[in-house]
Amino acid sequence: MYDVAVIGAGPAGSMAAWKIAQKDHQVVVLDRRKTVGVPVQCGEGISRNALETNEIKLDESWIRQRIKGARIFVPNGKHVLITGEGYAIDRAAFDQSIAKLAKEAGAEIRLETAVSGMEKREDEQGIYYVIRTEKEDIKARYVIGADGPHSIVAQWAGIPFKVENVLGYQYKFPSDYVGSALSYDFQGKNRLDGDWLDFHYANRWPNGYIWVFPRGEQYNIGICGPGKLKEQLDQYCKEMGLDPSKKIETNAGQIPRGTIIPQFVKDNVLIIGDAAGLTNPLTKGGIHASLFSGRQAGLAITEAIAKNDPSCIEKYQQIMRESKFTDPQMMEDGKLIYSLSDEAACFVGDLLNEKNFTEFSCFKSMWPLMMKPKLIPFVPRLLKILKALQLSSVYGW
Repeated sequence: MYDVAVIGAGPAGSMAAWKIAQKDHQVVVLDRRKTVGVPVQCGEGISRNALETNEIKLDESWIRQRIKGARIFVPNGKHVLITGEGYAIDRAAFDQSIAKLAKEAGAEIRLETAVSGMEKREDEQGIYYVIRTEKEDIKARYVIGADGPHSIVAQWAGIPFKVENVLGYQYKFPSDYVGSALSYDFQGKNRLDGDWLDFHYANRWPNGYIWVFPRGEQYNIGICGPGKLKEQLDQYCKEMGLDPSKKIETNAGQIPRGTIIPQFVKDNVLIIGDAAGLTNPLTKGGIHASLFSGRQAGLAITEAIAKNDPSCIEKYQQIMRESKFTDPQMMEDGKLIYSLSDEAACFVGDLLNEKNFTEFSCFKSMWPLMMKPKLIPFVPRLLKILKALQLSSVYGW
């Protein structure tokens, strides 16, 4: 009988296992993959704040590029800055480093172990679960669902969850090829810059965007949203002078889009990370939220075990509901950026070109709006988007 079984060895699951194992509790992590973090399903950017607030020390083995922040490009080629120190990382190596911390603390990690079912039982000590795998049945007092979008653990626990996902599709190119071939000219200047993560928003990519992320010797260029993403990404690459056949790797994966799970805890089951829908609706970033939710779930369980009181895990539910990662303003207003017309987006670009988004002023925008009165009704929506951007700059990556 394990104290805790964690389903999924991504950053959320491994973080939870690490915190639980640090208190010498018996925890097993089950993952169907052969190698932790592989295949990569991520744009591979993370903020310094995400690492520091979750007690993760910088490790050069997974840092590929230091980043000043993000640039948001609008259709007229102008861009708005979101400053904030961060890193372009090797996501597989990053995931493996957290799993290593969990293992060194005493967690047991079982790879190539697919979970096929979960049954709740009860004995004189209370609730426990029998977890079915193709190799053996595993018993545990608590279960953590860290099994990503379309969480089957949440379904088994009886937590209703209407999933709203988009697909992400990405190519990796050698940096020297990108530097020589990519036609990255906007407003008469080559904007290729390894200090920034770039996002390109336009109506041609509804509910999504194109990203261009420098990663040392590689560039990640990808797209998220609905529709035929491969065709759209191929078209974008060709327009910008890149031959898609020159890619050295392709990544793809599902991304929750601003749909938070209605219940994080049920009986002795806790749902964390992407499985709980904890990704930013504006940036689609989820690593920070995964680390935070995994850590909070782990701490709640260690308290429950120490006090022999399962009700302590309800603190995890409370913390998540009160956290900025589930802030209704960010979750709902963050989606509004995708409702902007290209004309409205370009208006913002005209006002804030090469400036930080925090420099927006309603007073300074009055005269430009008088020149384009049909955009005046758009101002309240813009203010909501800017507030969501402010939250996203801290909690969105």
